[in-house]
Amino acid sequence: MKSEEMTYLSPFTFCSILEELFCLF
Repeated sequence: MKSEEMTYLSPFTFCSILEELFCLF
């Protein structure tokens, strides 16, 4: 998935921008 898609897919928009790892934690 692209970063743009992750923005609206996951509640944390900044999460995808920084790193997917942070999203997991």
